Amino acid sequence: MATITSQLILSGSGITSESLSITNTSHLNVTNPAIESGTLNVTNTASALLPVISSRVYLYVKNTGTVSTGDTIHIETAAGINIIRLAPTDWCFLPVEPSLALKVQTLTSSGISSVEFSYFTAA
Repeated sequence: MATITSQLILSGSGITSESLSITNTSHLNVTNPAIESGTLNVTNTASALLPVISSRVYLYVKNTGTVSTGDTIHIETAAGINIIRLAPTDWCFLPVEPSLALKVQTLTSSGISSVEFSYFTAA
């Protein structure tokens, strides 16, 4: 078993009457298969991002598309329900329940974008 650390820091001013300051850190226990990662070329036809896995996983996805071409992507369930929309350079990190397959597709008129991804099997 191994441990990965995730950290989220949100800070800023001018959003509320007080400065925004949120910091959360989690130490996540992971096991084999510990990691799958890579880059996917994404089209306007939904393709597999996360296969059905019998264990809970932690999923990281970053839209590596460019702002100039508006490479927005959707992450959706196998049933086609959009659950996440990532604009260019946006990213997400989330726990995914067992047996939930996810797909990804682009919303661009050119029909081509790319994402980098990793998922880690929870211990």
